[in-house]
Amino acid sequence: EPPLCDFGCVDSRRVGLPNTLAWSCAYEASIQEGRSVGEHEVPPFTRLLRHDLRSGAVSSYYLCDREPGGSAGASSGGSVCEGRFICNDICFAPGASDAEGCGSLLALVHDVEEGVAELRVVNAESMELECAVEI
Repeated sequence: EPPLCDFGCVDSRRVGLPNTLAWSCAYEASIQEGRSVGEHEVPPFTRLLRHDLRSGAVSSYYLCDREPGGSAGASSGGSVCEGRFICNDICFAPGASDAEGCGSLLALVHDVEEGVAELRVVNAESMELECAVEI
């Protein structure tokens, strides 16, 4: 079953055209497991998803992964930091090639424990962290 997600986007060069790739933000694990959301609660997003619209495959970048080049789909922090790092909307930034999906995802990530924010740049193809800048 696909993860519950929101705030989808496509390669900005292909808006209005058929797309084979899309990206979105996934809700934290407790929401995925069926926890109900309170009336005034805003459930946090804790990972970014890459959707292959042809095959149905989904790959992830977990916000707990803070090391550049961290492997897609594997969380170095596991459930220990689930909910510590959260994001909202994402933006696709085109890369040098015109190929669909060549580019980066930009996400403003909040560290709830430390009270700081980072701009994270994630490779849109590999779903690996390219860099993070504290702001």
